[in-house]
Order: sequence, then C-alpha cells, then structure tokens
Amino acid sequence: MKKVCTVVGARPQFIKLAVVSRELRESFQETLIHTGQHYDTDMSDIFFDELEIPKPDYNLGIHPTGGGCARSNDWAYADANRGGSDSGAAGSAAGIW
Repeated sequence: MKKVCTVVGARPQFIKLAVVSRELRESFQETLIHTGQHYDTDMSDIFFDELEIPKPDYNLGIHPTGGGCARSNDWAYADANRGGSDSGAAGSAAGIW
C-alpha cells in the first residue's frame, strides 16, 4: 500500500483533515503528524474527537509559546528584513507557524 504523510497543527487544518484523512485512508497508509501549534482541549482535542479524526501518530509539541516556534519566527523575520534574495521564501515560512 502506498504511504502518505499529513502534517497539521491548527484548527482550520483539523477541519479540512476530517474529510481528507477519511478519503486518504481508503487508498493509502496515512501517517498523521500534529505540530502541536494548537494543543489544548478546546483548540485541538475537541476537533479530533467530534470530527472522528484518527489520533496523530506523532506530536511534535511545537507550542506557540515554546522556544522552537519563537526561534523560527525570529529567524524568518530577520531573513525577510535583511533584503536577501530568498526573503520571500522565509517570509512565507513564517506563515506556517
């Protein structure tokens, strides 16, 4: 069976995942990774429970208040403001957090 990896982290993605994951799992072996961006019951668990989304295989634990996310945004901000040729890509990357 073919494999696919799905990465989600925030409420809008959970809602989309509810539909997409059901379809994927009919033809693929899905590995579900939760970034941990939305991690409390009201912002994450409730969607997995209510929308019957499978429990993530991995949780990266990258909380918005944690060091990993803050460092990533700092780097992207610094790169976007340095005037480098790749500043657009770094600015876009900041949006995923």
